[in-house]
Amino acid sequence: MNKYVLSIFYIVFLFGKSTSQENSFYKRLNLSVEPRYGFVAPHHDYMANFLEKNITSIQVNVGLSTLGTKDWHVSYNYPQIGIGYYNSGLGNNRIYGKMNALYLFVDRRFLPIQNRLNIGNRVAFGLSHISKQYDMYSNPYNMVIATPINVFIQYDLITYYRISSNLNIRFNLGFTHTSNGSVKEPNKGFNILTAGVGCQYSFSDERFMANTQFAKEQSLMKHQLNVGLISGFKSISRFDNKLYSILGLSGEYLYQQSSTVLVGAEITGYWDTSINNEFKLEDDSTYKKIDNLCIAINPTYALMMGRVVFAFQPGVYLKSSFKPYGLLTNKVGLRYQLMQNLYASMSIKAHWLAKADFVELGIRYGFIKN
Repeated sequence: MNKYVLSIFYIVFLFGKSTSQENSFYKRLNLSVEPRYGFVAPHHDYMANFLEKNITSIQVNVGLSTLGTKDWHVSYNYPQIGIGYYNSGLGNNRIYGKMNALYLFVDRRFLPIQNRLNIGNRVAFGLSHISKQYDMYSNPYNMVIATPINVFIQYDLITYYRISSNLNIRFNLGFTHTSNGSVKEPNKGFNILTAGVGCQYSFSDERFMANTQFAKEQSLMKHQLNVGLISGFKSISRFDNKLYSILGLSGEYLYQQSSTVLVGAEITGYWDTSINNEFKLEDDSTYKKIDNLCIAINPTYALMMGRVVFAFQPGVYLKSSFKPYGLLTNKVGLRYQLMQNLYASMSIKAHWLAKADFVELGIRYGFIKN
């Protein structure tokens, strides 16, 4: 698969190079290759027992420079958006296999883009394929993941050094997570830490492509009240992998700090049909039907990029009768503006810091007051 991806990468490079002189779209393209070295961070003892080696990975990215024609381009210092491919081992090819992923990413620099030396970050979301999964009979030692297709999330810190008008060296320090959102157990997920040095080739010098004149400021909506319908499914036992439904209703207040930043808080009530069986698995006979109701409050910090919103929501339970869930419940996700006041959302909801609960799908309607 690596050969096919690299071949496509090479074709894009040749085609972009040949057309960049006459096509403004291809002038905005940049291509990067990032070899990395790192390790799978074991979060359970039994996982560490089967990790035999550190990992090598490679990422190939096709990015597009923003020009400053929209307000968020300027606010985020002319970020690059694009699509990428990731390939990595998982520490034990026989039990855990290898991972391939496709993702969308946003690369942002913190200092002026004219600087030769710069620092920045990357946020990436996508889907991964893992070649080895848990099977009760053929692969019982893989107690980490049970599904071939999983959610892929990556966060990088990046140092850039420009060595010519078209070529940058990139030093990456990254965290990668993949899991299935508890649609099938086991679902401990893989956490991967990597570092590496890569290079990025741009078809044009992006320092002279950006429009340094600020885009016209959009009027701020200031205050917004969102009402949302939430749904999801999850599994709680690898022995039967029965799916339990979750339905919820949320109310959220948001204040628009700037043209790209929203802050606020969300209260959500979940009706979780798995709670009865959670009590049974813990040999707890105190279950009552009202225990299905969980209530959480999550402060919201959201970054807007056009119609796309990245939402980060650490939080706590106000009501949770199943004690092993603990106090903390966090969400990270994407929202997409379908219409002026209507948003579709997808978030990964977790207990504690990183124990996935389920993938939360939602539809939200916003009542805006300026």
